[in-house]
Amino acid sequence: MALASSTIAADQIDPKEVSCRLRTLRRHVWFLRRTGITAQDIEREVRRILRASAQIQTNELFLDRRSCSRILTHWWHESRYLDTRGQPLALRFDGPAPTFRSLVGAAIPGTDAAQALRVLKRSGLVSRRGNGRIRLISGISLPLEGPRDVLSMTLEFLAAASDTGYMNLRAVEDERPRRLQRSVFTEHLDRRHLRAYEEFLDESAQAFLAMHHAWLKRHESRHAPRQTTRRGRVGIGLLRTA
Repeated sequence: MALASSTIAADQIDPKEVSCRLRTLRRHVWFLRRTGITAQDIEREVRRILRASAQIQTNELFLDRRSCSRILTHWWHESRYLDTRGQPLALRFDGPAPTFRSLVGAAIPGTDAAQALRVLKRSGLVSRRGNGRIRLISGISLPLEGPRDVLSMTLEFLAAASDTGYMNLRAVEDERPRRLQRSVFTEHLDRRHLRAYEEFLDESAQAFLAMHHAWLKRHESRHAPRQTTRRGRVGIGLLRTA
């Protein structure tokens, strides 16, 4: 699983990635049709958007944020990488385990540890001391570094939101269990408290995500992917509305 960003030709984009993004588009069209918007209106708008976006560059890959998150989660929750107080150890890069190389290998087998270290350092998540030891200085969630990160995260949220909405609408009609779909908000916030809310949100969201990371990690399948076992991707994401 690659951690570095690079450029590729349009015809080299992962077919699974293309399929996932087009499925999100199909879901959105389905939602629009359910609200009564005509097929003609949708076709007209799609043609207009395609003309307007003809010059957009499409040859960049995105930083694999999920790979980085798995490394951080492993560091926070695997006992061999924790000290006696349950805090992440400062690790040597190489040598007898536990090391940063063994951490990366355990979290994402086959990943280049030096490449992973460059990505995490650039994100401000780790530092390297004068003695060469690598120290974790942030939590489990990755900051958004630039446009590529924002776009990658946005596409993930759009895919998750459309899948959840689609499944829940079908569940209502078929009387099946629904996925979690909740929100809280106010339209009357005193704007003098907006910064305080942002600080509260950052702190509480980090704790909430850490709790879910820990639970998911404890319940992951220990079987190799090729073995017959029931496994799938599941999780939760947070974003602030305007």
